[in-house]
Amino acid sequence: MTQCSAWRIEKKKKKKKKKKKKKKKKKKKKKKKKKKKKKKKKKKKKKKKKKKKKKKKKKKKKKKKKKKKKKKKKKKKKKKKKKKKKKKKKKKKKKKKKKKKKKKKKKKKKKKKKKKKKKKKKKKKKKKKKKKKKKKKKKKKKKKKKKKKKKKKKKKKKKKKKKKKKKKKKKKKKKKKKKKKKKKKKKKKKKKKKKKKQGKKKKIDKPASSTDVAFC
Repeated sequence: MTQCSAWRIEKKKKKKKKKKKKKKKKKKKKKKKKKKKKKKKKKKKKKKKKKKKKKKKKKKKKKKKKKKKKKKKKKKKKKKKKKKKKKKKKKKKKKKKKKKKKKKKKKKKKKKKKKKKKKKKKKKKKKKKKKKKKKKKKKKKKKKKKKKKKKKKKKKKKKKKKKKKKKKKKKKKKKKKKKKKKKKKKKKKKKKKKKKKQGKKKKIDKPASSTDVAFC
């Protein structure tokens, strides 16, 4: 029995060693699987790069605006050339006017009649202003009178409204009493009609008495 037990103990030890070796190999395989998961994360970064391409399209629009500014500068250069030609003509005219000014000073004393024409223009402007002022004054006077009357009426109405609220409760009781009085008057009229009917019946009895006279 001792030999059999020894064989069994040795077999168990050998099996344990084999199991340990197999477990080590499985761990190595698991590490390889983890590396494959990391590769999937790299693919997500590639999607973010596509968004950057859209921003580049906006930069192209800004370049078009710069081209328009260059066209405006070309137009300004053409205008400057025309102004230089006008300045040269003015310098020639100034030299001629200086000689003629001395002769005109003597003629100004005789020509005083031209100043009267300027005064006539001022009188025409004054006539137009007077017509406008008269219309404005009439409108202002009418408006001021109406405003004063409206202010007084508004103050009185506010005081009356407070008193009317108290009186409305009393008037409701009085209206009920008046309705009762009207009913009494109607009853009196009916009694008068009955008296008239009784009088007609008496007239019917009169011909009966006349028949009695005929029989006599």
